[in-house]
Formats: sequence, C-alpha cells, structure tokens
Amino acid sequence: MRFALVYIIFFLTPLLVKGQETSDTILPIVQKYISTDQYNDALQLIEHCTDTICAFAKADIHYRMGNYAEAKNIFEDLSECNYQRHSCSRYLSKIYESEGNIPKAVNHYLHLIKSDSTNALYHRKLGGLYQKSGYTLESLNAYYKARSLNPSDIITITALSEMLFSLDQTAAADSLIMIGHRLDSTNINVQLIRSRIAYKLKKYQEVTEVLYKIKGRIDLDDYSNKILGFSMVKIDSFNKAIFTLHKVLLNDPEAESVHYYLGLAYENTEQPELASSHFNRALSAGISAQTSLYHRKIAKLASEKKDWPTAINHYKRSLDYKRNPEVFFLLARAMDTYYKDKSASVRYYKKYISSDHKNDQWKNYAVQRKKHLEEIAFLQKN
Repeated sequence: MRFALVYIIFFLTPLLVKGQETSDTILPIVQKYISTDQYNDALQLIEHCTDTICAFAKADIHYRMGNYAEAKNIFEDLSECNYQRHSCSRYLSKIYESEGNIPKAVNHYLHLIKSDSTNALYHRKLGGLYQKSGYTLESLNAYYKARSLNPSDIITITALSEMLFSLDQTAAADSLIMIGHRLDSTNINVQLIRSRIAYKLKKYQEVTEVLYKIKGRIDLDDYSNKILGFSMVKIDSFNKAIFTLHKVLLNDPEAESVHYYLGLAYENTEQPELASSHFNRALSAGISAQTSLYHRKIAKLASEKKDWPTAINHYKRSLDYKRNPEVFFLLARAMDTYYKDKSASVRYYKKYISSDHKNDQWKNYAVQRKKHLEEIAFLQKN
C-alpha cells in the first residue's frame, strides 16, 4: 500500500500546480481510500491540494477520523465563504451536537431546515436539542413536525412519547407509544417506555406482560425491575414479586419502596416475621409520605400476633405522620383490648366517630362500644 501511495504521489506531483486539474485527478483516488477507511493515506495524498473542493474533502476526512477540531475549523471557513453551505451545516450540526454546544448545533439545524423544510430528521434533531435546553414548546413543535413528515419514525415516536410522559400527558403518551408498538413490537426501547406508561396508568397486568417478554432479551435495570415487582404485588403474584424485588436490593439495599412492597408480598404469603422486617427496613430507610403507612403495617402485623404494646406504639406513630380516621378506630380497638383503663380507647373511638370515614359497620361498632364503655365507667364511679 505504501509503495502504491509513493507511486501515485510521484506521478501526480507535476499536477499540483494545475489547479482544477489537480483536484479532478486526485479526488477520485482519495474517494477510493475513504471508501476503504484508509483515511491517513487519503490525507497524505490530498495534503498539497489547495483547491476549495480539496479543503472540503480534507474536512470530511478529519470528521470521519474523529478529529472534530480540524474539521470544524475548515467547515466554518468554507461556510463563511458560502461554499457548500448546506453540506457544511450538515457536518457542523453533528459536530456541535456531539460536543454539547447546543446553541451552535441549533443554528445549523435551523439553516438546514430553511434549506429543506421537508426533512423529518432535521426537525427531530432540533426537537431533541430544544428538549435538552429546556425549551419545551419549541421541542414539542419540532417533534410534532418531524412526526407529520415521517409518521413511521420510531425514534421520533419514542422521544415524543417520553416527553409527553414527563409532562404528565400520560394518555397522549400511551396512545403514541402504542403506535410505536404496532410499528415495531420487537423494539426494546418502545417496550420499556410502554411499561413505564402502563405502570403510571395502573395497568399492572400489562406491565408484567411487557417486561416479562423482554427480560430474557436484556437485563432489566433496577427501575424496570421495581415496577415489575410492584406490579406483581398488585396482581397477587407474590412469589414472583419477592424474587424480582430482592434482585433490586442487591444494588440498592436501602430502597424504601422495595422494602415496603416486599413487606406486602411476605404479608400475603403468610410470612409475618419477614413482612415486619421489611416494613421496619422501609421505615428506617427514609422519611417519606409513606411513613404513616409503614407504621400502620407494622402495627397490623403486631396485632395479629397479639403484641398489643407494639401495635399501639406503631398506630400512634402512624398518626404522627397522618391523621387517618381508620387508624383512630384501629388504635381504639387495640387500646380497648390491652388496657384495663378504657379512657384512652374511648377518646379514640370519639375521634373516629367524628371523622368522615365511610364505613357504617365500623361507625356503628364505635358508637355502641363507646356508649358501653362510658356506661361501665359511670357505674364504676358510682
């Protein structure tokens, strides 16, 4: 190959002073080198050619080699001279996009769209750049334009679905990703997005079906394993949920929500000790809006074991985080069972009776029990 290069340069050297004839002679050979990825040989051959068309070819070679700094400088100079400006912008838009220079990438894509407004790719690229910059409306408009120009573009469909989902336009995201599913049901990214949207819509059976179909093809990330495990709990597939959620704990041992759902799964498979352990782990993992619920779950398990002091303690702790009327009733019952002095239980029965909780059976019991305990207390005093 080196001998061939020397041979070519030797015979072409006299042409280097002949301007256009030089580029016409050299460029076909340069293109042959480029077609076989022999970029260094192509650069050596074109090095002494000063024609503008050679400069463009040099920039193209530098771009292919990943030497973006050199390619960028040449393309910018050519663009300023209005030489192949559209082609220069095609390269520069990609270079600036890869560098994270979003403003310059946007400018070049806008130029490309001005030259060719029917190119769906340019609109999709612009949509992605606007999204990264936080220009939501501009991004949506660009994505919708891209989709109108190419309704089958799965990349646009997934990007727009994810964006709509992030904006809480869940129904619209669901409708769009289902179009993507019908276009290509084997596309893993489509199925992952579909599962996230289905989980938000509480379509738990769909979540499990979607993720089970692809889990043999890829290793699910922790988030996908979480929603798969949570969905299994929701559809009463507790043993599978336990297996799946323990995989998440390998990477995130203190995952609060995972411990909670494991607690539910163990509770429903009649393993109260493990259930209580995970509810306690959820409690210690962090303070969240669910803390009241964790205390309530621990209290319920303690009640089933007739461990009334533990139950009473956690029902009280539950009320510290949320004044749930159901807990008023459950705490009143626990105190009524455990304490000889019924004054505390009467107090919580009263709280429950005055609440707006809609459970006629509980309400009737609380009214009758409070009345009975008050009568006993009166008789004891007299």
